[in-house]
Amino acid sequence: MKPIAYLLLLAASVLPSGAVHAATSDVTTKIEFLTPDILPGVPAAYVIRIVNNGSRDAHISSGDYFVRDAQGIPQILKRSGIIESSNPHGIDFQDDDGNPTALQAGKSLDLYHLEGDQATWINNPFIPRPGTTTISIKIVVDGEEVLSDPAQLQVRQPAGDDLEVWQLMEQHAGAGGWRAESWETESRKIAPIIFRDHPRSRYTAYFAGRMPGVPCPYGSSGCFDVGPSELALTLNPPSPIRDALLLDVGDAHVRRGEGFFSIRDIDGAATEMSLAKPYLEELLRTTSIPQYRVIAEKAAARLGSRSELGARLKAELPTYPAPLRVKPFVDCIDVAGDTIIARFGYTNPNVGGKEIQPGSGNRFDPAPVDRGQPRWFVSGTKHEVGGASAPAKKGVTWQLDGQSASATPDFPTRCSGTQRPTLPLRVFVDCAKADGPNMIARFGYENPNPFPVQVSFGPTNQVSTGAEKDQPTIFEHGSFHDVLTVKAKNASSVTWTLDQTTAVAYATKSAQCPSNLK
Repeated sequence: MKPIAYLLLLAASVLPSGAVHAATSDVTTKIEFLTPDILPGVPAAYVIRIVNNGSRDAHISSGDYFVRDAQGIPQILKRSGIIESSNPHGIDFQDDDGNPTALQAGKSLDLYHLEGDQATWINNPFIPRPGTTTISIKIVVDGEEVLSDPAQLQVRQPAGDDLEVWQLMEQHAGAGGWRAESWETESRKIAPIIFRDHPRSRYTAYFAGRMPGVPCPYGSSGCFDVGPSELALTLNPPSPIRDALLLDVGDAHVRRGEGFFSIRDIDGAATEMSLAKPYLEELLRTTSIPQYRVIAEKAAARLGSRSELGARLKAELPTYPAPLRVKPFVDCIDVAGDTIIARFGYTNPNVGGKEIQPGSGNRFDPAPVDRGQPRWFVSGTKHEVGGASAPAKKGVTWQLDGQSASATPDFPTRCSGTQRPTLPLRVFVDCAKADGPNMIARFGYENPNPFPVQVSFGPTNQVSTGAEKDQPTIFEHGSFHDVLTVKAKNASSVTWTLDQTTAVAYATKSAQCPSNLK
């Protein structure tokens, strides 16, 4: 069984021939990424929003995707993979009879491309690599072109289990690398490997729907395996992939309930329908996508059409008020010289979780605004979920959901004085090179903690004796390359010991630094 399809075209209609055309200048369009910070190789979720601000109807016949080159000039993005649209570069807005999509005066059209839609998974042109891609969309309105403002898609370099999964994907994809069609040709082959060897990877959210079917509990074969999707949900993936997983699991239980009902097993049907309820409730409580709410309500209606229990379940699904604000707070600080290092927590007073992507509603000040802080905020109070360092005289502030928490040097609780445990840091070699009898080496580090960690000079932060070095003592969250360059005299290797790990750079065996490095 495939996951549910969620490609949604809203507020559009086909008007009769002879309608007066709108001025193209009255029509605006933009592309907005719903998950602007994602893993490499996964389809990007986005919405195309088109607004007719004029007083006449508009007719949209096609759309193209563009990337921006180094000079900022749009270049058409050629799609690869299985192309179902008659337009080989982007989106076909015409119906089966060749009529363009009509957009009435004063109306808007939202075209969602979400992770749960199988056709979009294959046709999605945005299967990105690590880095930043700037993308626009051009639509043809009544024979004239309308180009949107650019939108940025940020793809992080994976680390840990995520990196190992990404390497596995690239290996199976072959010389061309992981592309859109790889989801069709390779994803089902490696999905069981990922869930077996890397069950904590964030990639599980994307491969859950590619796992093999399982025997149905009522005797037939080919049921959707809810286990992988349930596991992926425990890792708190961002919306809308989280919403798609909730719908996949809820729909699977509905179908199982219908299967039991078809063989007149009322107890089995009741059990499966009750299992669907918390997934539908959670989706209704937390989703920010109106269309997902409509789909969840239709799922509840399907339950009601099969039995009295389904009707009661639908009636029990409450209408939830607007979510309350999430409040940040300072857990503790340390002061290292003229730098303050702060750890933050939050309180979410809502019954369910709430998603707040980095940006104006979830940012650190001073910059950078994104310090790896949470995107998904579970219900209740959580401590030390994020952190930042900044000049002590300025302090550091976490602005979250319209509220803020500021850490200053006079905050009474010190992190170093409370013996709080942290995950170990990892140091690695970027490159090395021989320089006559001497050598030069570059190192990087990875801090898996959601806050900066201070490691003073000493046995847990030292470089080989006799080497010129200037290693950091404050380590930000994330993975960083080329943070330390070491020059060693009369040496063939250099060692950096950090926290619980040691990295050794060899003048001839390690990856070689550029020849012009001095």
